[in-house]
Amino acid sequence: MMRYSVFTVSEPVCWEKIPHAPVESYTWGCSYRPKVFGQLCFIPEKGFRLKMTCYETSPLAKYENPDDMVCKDSCMEFFVNFFPNAASTGYLNFEANSKGTLLLFYGKDRSSRTSVREMGLTPPKVNASVFDDHWEYEIEIPLSFIRAVYGQDSFVPGSVLKGNFYKCGDDTDSPHYGSWSPIANPTPDFHRPEFFGELVLEPWEALPGSPQKGEAFLEGISRQVSQSVQEFLSQAKLQPGDILVVGCSSSEVLGEKIGTHSSLQTATAIYEALSPILKENGLFLAAQCCEHLNRALIVEKACAQAYHLEPVNVVPQPKAGGSFASCVYESMAEPVAVENIRAQAGMDIGDTLIGMHLRQVAVPVRVAVREIGYAHVTFARTRAKFVGGARAVYNEELL
Repeated sequence: MMRYSVFTVSEPVCWEKIPHAPVESYTWGCSYRPKVFGQLCFIPEKGFRLKMTCYETSPLAKYENPDDMVCKDSCMEFFVNFFPNAASTGYLNFEANSKGTLLLFYGKDRSSRTSVREMGLTPPKVNASVFDDHWEYEIEIPLSFIRAVYGQDSFVPGSVLKGNFYKCGDDTDSPHYGSWSPIANPTPDFHRPEFFGELVLEPWEALPGSPQKGEAFLEGISRQVSQSVQEFLSQAKLQPGDILVVGCSSSEVLGEKIGTHSSLQTATAIYEALSPILKENGLFLAAQCCEHLNRALIVEKACAQAYHLEPVNVVPQPKAGGSFASCVYESMAEPVAVENIRAQAGMDIGDTLIGMHLRQVAVPVRVAVREIGYAHVTFARTRAKFVGGARAVYNEELL
């Protein structure tokens, strides 16, 4: 099966870095085979961005009305099922000519399809351009549109879509029918989802041309975590059984705005550096979830029992809880979610605001490492309150 990597990116999209899906399979012959390729990427919190490019001059473009039969013009098409593993889902067929005229239906096969306009939806806009030697178009496919069609819009690294990229032209001087993923059918027919290829969502740090976010970057993160935590523990006066609450924005670690580029790969690098140090010192980890879960925390069941914490029912996800909390939940032997903790110490990676989970009185601890990746890191321990007045005498061990 054909496979295409859908990379996670930020705006503006740098199309030069997005891989091509070349339309080179002409199962039904055809002497006319222009250079054609599709590109697809994912922008967190927004949706997918599609670009189709064809190197030909004077493309035929007669049709101008929505849902006209643009396949008879010089036409580029993208068919996609955003949730192929969900029950009873269909695919969308984006078909457009060089005027930007779009035909867009939804259904399971050729015979059971409905125009998205008849479904009461507004189709995405096609931005088409014609140049001296080629023509192209871009379509932004918002998450809101996907949710309206499929009833869901959650995508994480590893999510698998299925689809195909096409070029055709029924009424052109040289009729032609090309695809990216080959179609084993005796006659031209693009409506064959059984021949769709896999479109796999990749984490944004895996994008070619971004070596600073690759393996060496993750190794650097691990070293920063290990060094900073070891230095912190040498000053924090923690005892076995104490809790370290950790808030972490993997987006900020990658140099992006919090909540925009959640990365399980980055979170895993942080957790795998942190976890053995805490175990060696007999400390409990409490991973703070993001604000979508009201900053609930993930702890081991033994921690919840030791501190008489009431469990709540939630399983963190990268977009609802955060990548770090999701990673911790998957890694712990018996993970439990709780709403509140009064921890003896804290580590805040990316200014996630962990203060609500610290005991009084919080005291900042300065370490040599000031950043994890691109994220500001802050440590705090807590001490017992001072009571009394000018004549009071204090226990130095509790300071």
